[in-house]
Amino acid sequence: MRKNGQIGRHGGDEFLIFLHNTSREEGFGIIERIPQKIREIVWESDPKVTISGGIILAGTDELTHLFRKADQLLSKAKHQHKK
Repeated sequence: MRKNGQIGRHGGDEFLIFLHNTSREEGFGIIERIPQKIREIVWESDPKVTISGGIILAGTDELTHLFRKADQLLSKAKHQHKK
C-alpha cells in the first residue's frame, strides 16, 4: 500500500481502498496489481477467490455518499462475476 493510501473492511468480504491525491490512471494501475498479489499468497487450502473492483474519483462529496456509491458499484460488479 502506498503511503497516501488506507485500506479497511467495508463488510464481510468487502474492502475499500482510499488513495489520496491519486489520478484515475494511477488508481487503475494499483487495482490491476491486486489480483496478482493475492495469487502470490501461499494458502494452506485452495480457496476460490474472485476480485471485483472499481474506482470513484472524489472531490468534496460527502463520505456517506461515496460509501453508498462504492457499495452500489461493487454489488453490480459482484453480480456480473456470478453470471
